[in-house]
Amino acid sequence: MLLSLKELWYERIDDSCAVPVIEFKETASDDSKTASFTLVEGSKDMDISTDVRLYEWILARHGTNENPEILFDDLNFYNAWFPTRVPKWSEQPETILKNIAVANPTHLNSTEVKPTISLQLYRSIKFELKGGQQFRLLRRYIDFNTPKLLRNFLEIDSASRTRKGVFLRLLENPNEVGHRSVLYEMENMREEARLNTLYRELRRLENTDAEQLVFHRSQRRVMHSILKRQVTIAWGPPGTGKTHTLALSILYLLEILYLNTSEKVMVCMTAVTHAAIEMFVSKFEFLRDRIKAIPDLNTRWLDELSIVRLAAGTRSEMPKTRLTLAAGTVWQLWNWNEKTKGSADVVVIDEAGQMNVGTAALALRWLQDDGRMIRNTPDPLK
Repeated sequence: MLLSLKELWYERIDDSCAVPVIEFKETASDDSKTASFTLVEGSKDMDISTDVRLYEWILARHGTNENPEILFDDLNFYNAWFPTRVPKWSEQPETILKNIAVANPTHLNSTEVKPTISLQLYRSIKFELKGGQQFRLLRRYIDFNTPKLLRNFLEIDSASRTRKGVFLRLLENPNEVGHRSVLYEMENMREEARLNTLYRELRRLENTDAEQLVFHRSQRRVMHSILKRQVTIAWGPPGTGKTHTLALSILYLLEILYLNTSEKVMVCMTAVTHAAIEMFVSKFEFLRDRIKAIPDLNTRWLDELSIVRLAAGTRSEMPKTRLTLAAGTVWQLWNWNEKTKGSADVVVIDEAGQMNVGTAALALRWLQDDGRMIRNTPDPLK
């Protein structure tokens, strides 16, 4: 697997003819944001439209030792309206600021011996244009994705580990991973039984807060799978309480691990849509507050719990508490874990049926070798 990925990786980044290569000619005298280029390599039949300026192209400097488009977090700017000022643009690494601009083609003259193309550019002041410099012109949201996924697979493949990571082991033998027991299984099961009995007894005494903290039979099977196995898939039709079950399971799990271990515990939760992420976090906070509301209950462990809701344009530090739930899109978690050097003990993917394998692999990038993966899907075939 490693060999084939490397071959595909180098074939991908070295195939300069796969995308247009253009050479800077001059900047328009009346508009410094517009520049003209000569087409050196690639197709003369690019789709040029001046009706709507969506800046759907990336202008990447050609001939550098690195491929800056691989490092460019394009999805971070998917809703940015160029060419107005984009605050997050200046916060990117210097290699991006020097070598990447977004472009809107305005004119293509393919009748000349050397065809020319005019581009409106959004760039930082560090992105210099000089005569004779060459650039690659790539479609946004397409060309950068495959190399980035391949880079992640290579890192997973070649990382120095005592054993292969969860993603590779799932590909090779999903049954072995799915049935593999986790550490402290018996201790965790005993603690879960104690908590379940406690909340059932409080419910019997008509404590309305405890009512929300008791598992139904099928929900408790999910909880037991999470405690016993490295991989759990929770399936149920829409409206059957899957998100509630996952949120309550994670609360149970965090308290159990707090009591049975002395290590920090990091849970990373993600989904394809912001709505699914917000729903999970809302459920989790609601259930946490139900525990806090029960009189005379020992809730000291909740003082060691931090909830980090990652959002575009904000910088969140790694909490110093023992327990952390970090929730965000895959790319938000990617950026956050890169900056904080974090690793996950648990990865939760809500509405997993909507997420493709490549994106799920990115979500598992920081999962520890003995960590848990929990998926929630309405489709039994996913």
